[in-house]
Amino acid sequence: MDRKDWLFPLLAGLIGVIGTLSGSWVTNYQHERASTRQVQTDLAKQLAGERAAEFKALKEAGLRYMTATDAMVNSLVFSTARDKALAELLTEHLRTVQNAGNDVALTTDDDLARHTMALNQSLARLLMPSSKPMEQRLAELNLQVIDWIKQFKRSLDVLKAQNEEALSRRASVQIAAPLTR
Repeated sequence: MDRKDWLFPLLAGLIGVIGTLSGSWVTNYQHERASTRQVQTDLAKQLAGERAAEFKALKEAGLRYMTATDAMVNSLVFSTARDKALAELLTEHLRTVQNAGNDVALTTDDDLARHTMALNQSLARLLMPSSKPMEQRLAELNLQVIDWIKQFKRSLDVLKAQNEEALSRRASVQIAAPLTR
């Protein structure tokens, strides 16, 4: 057997094996990159969805809280009879306010939670007899409500910025994925 007879098939087989291995390595690498991009895209979608849900939940909880607070203060201010039915109505309003306040406190940051709890305490004290005139107590309450609204707006702005960041991250991942192929 001549040397040329076995050398060329051996070289061809060796080149075939090297080509197959390098092709599988490249394919594996591309598969890994694609799965990494898919994980990033899925994570960005999930994060954007969570941020949007948090933003919506906080906004709705804040609106319920302000509605309940307004209803309680209006019942207290515009009522003329100081009887048992009014006391029960105000107690029911306070319970609604505190439930809505708890929802806000659970869905937000610590600063707004503290403001909410302080406002709840002030509303509860509004039902108790005091030496201060009602107008002064309502003025103090109004200042607290304004502070609460400012803090609520700050918290909403933070969540909105996080939501927009998550959406932009999701969009950048979706745009970057086809470009890196």
